[in-house]
Amino acid sequence: MAELVDARHLKCREPVRAHVGSIPTPGTLMVQYIFSKNIIYKFLTWTGNLLLATFWSLFVYINIYSFIRTGSISLILGALNESIIVCFFLLREDAIDVSSKPLDWGIAFAATFFPTLLRPSAISFSLIGVPLLLIGIVLNISSLLFLNRSFGIVPARRTIKTKGPYHIIRHPMYASYFLIIVGYLVGNVSLLNVVVVVGTIALMAIRLLREEMFLMQDKSYQTYCKATPFRLIPFIY
Repeated sequence: MAELVDARHLKCREPVRAHVGSIPTPGTLMVQYIFSKNIIYKFLTWTGNLLLATFWSLFVYINIYSFIRTGSISLILGALNESIIVCFFLLREDAIDVSSKPLDWGIAFAATFFPTLLRPSAISFSLIGVPLLLIGIVLNISSLLFLNRSFGIVPARRTIKTKGPYHIIRHPMYASYFLIIVGYLVGNVSLLNVVVVVGTIALMAIRLLREEMFLMQDKSYQTYCKATPFRLIPFIY
């Protein structure tokens, strides 16, 4: 739910330089030091990792605890899916290039963490919700297997995958996630979950477009888009 990136691979701006003949002020020296050491990006990366671990742990704990009490399959499936994503995130490969735009980072973080606000509910239509979850999880796992370690949260250039589900649509993980969160909602109906799902879908739609804007700078991705014209739904979109 579902790219944090190692700060070592972010491109930093040139250090701020004092005018020729002038003496650098303490503020200028501090700015030079911050950018030379990637302090800002390292801080964002470590903060993101900590938030991911916290939100994921809370989500998994709540859903497993509720599953033990109620036996609702949708809860354990939701916890399982999030755990799989976290495992692949931890094993991700280094990025070739990463977006340094604050908006891209903000949307990516929000779209990743927002679904962890989903909560168990007493109102359930499991006969519909569970099949949607299962289909979504199968598609998600197959996408991750073909994606392998080319996985992350923030828009980044990694090895482009063109086989398996990526041969049919360009963003099978996004498609699987739509199925998963809708399936969870149907299996756990509440006003909170409706708001979370609607918000997540909106954030993921923006994230998808922002990600493609970044990746289109790569000619190999442009070629991939021509060969695989559909983003989420074959022959439709």
